[in-house]
Amino acid sequence: MSETNITIEEFERGLHELTPLEAKCKAMLKQKLGGGQDLAKRIAQAKRDLVAEGYALYAERYDPVDIQDGFISFTDRFDISAIYQSRYLPVHAHVHDFIEAVFVYHGRCDLVTDEGTTRLDKGNLVIVSPAYRHDHCVMDDESIILLIAIRCDTFNNAFFGMLEHKDIISDFFLATLYDSRIQKGLLFCTGNDKRISDTILEMHYERTIEHEYCGEMLASLLGRLLVLLLRNYKDRVEIVDAAGPVGNPRLVPILRDIQANYRDSSLQSLAGKYGHSESSLSRLIKNGTGKTYKCLVREIRAKAAGKMLANPKLSIHEIADLVGYCDTSHFYKDFQWFYKVTPGQYRQRLDASPRGPGNTGLPEDPHPRSS
Repeated sequence: MSETNITIEEFERGLHELTPLEAKCKAMLKQKLGGGQDLAKRIAQAKRDLVAEGYALYAERYDPVDIQDGFISFTDRFDISAIYQSRYLPVHAHVHDFIEAVFVYHGRCDLVTDEGTTRLDKGNLVIVSPAYRHDHCVMDDESIILLIAIRCDTFNNAFFGMLEHKDIISDFFLATLYDSRIQKGLLFCTGNDKRISDTILEMHYERTIEHEYCGEMLASLLGRLLVLLLRNYKDRVEIVDAAGPVGNPRLVPILRDIQANYRDSSLQSLAGKYGHSESSLSRLIKNGTGKTYKCLVREIRAKAAGKMLANPKLSIHEIADLVGYCDTSHFYKDFQWFYKVTPGQYRQRLDASPRGPGNTGLPEDPHPRSS
């Protein structure tokens, strides 16, 4: 698949064939463990003994990453790269210094962690946190797993730049990928969505063939992929952790509900609306975001108030009422908890800012807390 003159159709057909590396790995594993239907299970049991030999074979091929003792670093000259998951290659659980997208183009894949295994089926796409310890195994001739490696700053600019500014959903995605208390993966179940599979296939074709403006084309295709995911699957995303998909795929709609109705939202009403007890909903929110329900509402109200303070026609008392506070003193307390300045001081900074309203010099989330 290194020829620069092959078509994307020829490239795709080649993915269904075992590569020389895969044939070597398959033969090596069969020689050590014998054949049979339970090959994958027996490979898992003998994985530590086989992994060194597997990597020795792996070193015979080029890849845009460097593998050292369970840590994978990004070495490609492009900011975005495509990596083909070799079949029958036993690997260590690892972390890496980039964002990884694992896509099941055909068949299935096991996403393995220290605590267990999650089965990924055709159309499943997992965006993996850099610190999420995992590996992915393919132990049959038919499955095709396509990986995308993205430098963290490139992913941040592309992905989070598409989300609404200050939106609770972007906070949720950001926490899932980068918050040390969570750091898992985001699972998008895209099924037979040909737009998704074709886009990822084209990224692999582009990186393999490396035509002129390859880097720019990869960036464009990544943008298309992320738009398709956010447009069609944002409300159905699941969190993947060490034990598999957790929480509830309805967490994103719940967070969106909190965002839209923060003025009069209550844990009791949300629990009834989405079929949870208050305690189970509290756990779902905390496990998914790293923050309590109360903390989320306080932050949303503080951010909304920060925007309103740019309007000199609104008094602080009126703003407190607009964002859901009956008691102005309570509003002052929560606002200062979030911004570390009073509403009046915040407004003074807005008035003094040469860059206009909304530019206070304060960080967007200066003191993130969980309670």
